Amino acid sequence: MYLDEIQSFRYGWLKLVFSAFVLLQIGIFISDIIRNFRVEKAAMFASYETYMKFETLLITIFFFVFAYSIMHFPVFAFTGNFEDLPASTKSKYPNSSLKDSSDLYNEIYTLVREEKLYLDFDLKLNVIAKRLDKSIHHISQAINQNAQMSFPDFINKFRIEEAKTKLLQPKPDTIFAISLDVGFNSKAAFYKAFKKGTLLTPTEFKKKHKA
Repeated sequence: MYLDEIQSFRYGWLKLVFSAFVLLQIGIFISDIIRNFRVEKAAMFASYETYMKFETLLITIFFFVFAYSIMHFPVFAFTGNFEDLPASTKSKYPNSSLKDSSDLYNEIYTLVREEKLYLDFDLKLNVIAKRLDKSIHHISQAINQNAQMSFPDFINKFRIEEAKTKLLQPKPDTIFAISLDVGFNSKAAFYKAFKKGTLLTPTEFKKKHKA
């Protein structure tokens, strides 16, 4: 399973929080046991104290299991977006009514390329679905099955190609200006997508091809 930088940070933070919580519960449980050994209590409270210790133990076990699940089972790391699913799951679409998505993919590709929809930094699946009068699910299926990538990566591929042309002009604009021109909403997002698509930073790309 691939997690981008933001998802990895959130996932790591979640692991840290739950690990700390589990350690806290274990600490409370141990502290209660030590305190009970040191302090004599009335017989009428014995059963209550036993119950409290048992309850604390159950809570500790529960959160330990829950935290372990988050750390070791990828399903807990999904954000709920279809693009987060593994390729093996995305490629099956057992309940989809779209059996052959190749024609639809060609329509999507042509629309995005010829009308340069990728220049819109806020482009979403629903925009393409509306233009082609198709369901969002079918649009997503066609892209994932034929391009073997998520919708954001599919759109970024067009943006990167546009950016390459601008970067190699005799007097190119600044990298920040180019990133905005080709549809990215920030320089950081442009750098990340460019490096992912070319294995080079924009500056490295310019130097390599001009040399």
